[in-house]
Amino acid sequence: LFLLIPTTLFAASAEVRDISGRKYVSAVVEEMGKAEEEIFVCLYSIRYYGDEGKVKELLDGLVEAHKRGVKVTVILDEGKRQVMYTPYLASERAFAYLLHFGIDVFYDDLAITTHSKVMVIDGETVIAGSTNWSTSSLTKSREVSFVIKSKELAEEVLDGLKQIPKT
Repeated sequence: LFLLIPTTLFAASAEVRDISGRKYVSAVVEEMGKAEEEIFVCLYSIRYYGDEGKVKELLDGLVEAHKRGVKVTVILDEGKRQVMYTPYLASERAFAYLLHFGIDVFYDDLAITTHSKVMVIDGETVIAGSTNWSTSSLTKSREVSFVIKSKELAEEVLDGLKQIPKT
């Protein structure tokens, strides 16, 4: 049996930097600080409970970029709003916090889970990996994440993110 499967080969040069573990927050805040035009974020959830800490540092990085005139868009998974997950409804406080500062924040369509942990900055930087925006993930878990400088990859990822239905 012989199968022909059409594929798109993606080859592009990229500068890749490991920001795993405890390097994540400072690296992401630094990259957000460099943003000039757009930050597009897609996360499974942001577990923010109104306290100070690593999650707030990341949220404040988005807020500061927005205040500088950077277009900031955040998409979160709609399923995490369901009561069965947590009394805090997981992302609700982060959603409200970002909305308060005028940031475009949305939930995806409930029909499919968006399990992404990705950010695209200025169409040339992709931050991706396993790191959730939660105190546990940022301080107690072994996570792997990368900053990838590649216009080609950023464009491809951003195109996919912009196809996610928003509510």
